[in-house]
Amino acid sequence: MDFDSYFDEAYICFINEQKSKEETLKIMFNNLYERGVVKESYFKALLDREIQYATGLQTVSYGVAIPHTDYEHVNDEKISIGILENPVVFEHMGMPEISVDVEVIFMLAIKKPENQIGVLQIIMDLIQKEELLKSIKHAENKEAVINIIREYSTQKMMNGE
Repeated sequence: MDFDSYFDEAYICFINEQKSKEETLKIMFNNLYERGVVKESYFKALLDREIQYATGLQTVSYGVAIPHTDYEHVNDEKISIGILENPVVFEHMGMPEISVDVEVIFMLAIKKPENQIGVLQIIMDLIQKEELLKSIKHAENKEAVINIIREYSTQKMMNGE
């Protein structure tokens, strides 16, 4: 799997205004939808899935969310990254009674079901690397975010992971 191919500067969203979870996800959805990556049905399916299976995770440094939905709502495989100036509240993955103040969102658009587990594993590895996550959160611009992701991906390949 070519992890780098899931990322593009066009899908990086710096969200600077205080928004609700739904408004924040809508901004990221619109970015994907306007570029033909996802179908119109993606947003409702994403919200429905978020209710059933929360995607918030608390890392050492930041709350992170990994919202996604089924492949039939996706046209092309991409990952949108939302970097929030102000956190929004998500429910914790596997423990919806716990709230997570999310500051970084990885919104997955996965067309091939067989790729979903691999992508999720890589994202989980990435967010557990505190310095890497801090670098993404504090990146100055979209190019810097992409460079951080590419450097991470290259290191994984060099280490045979």
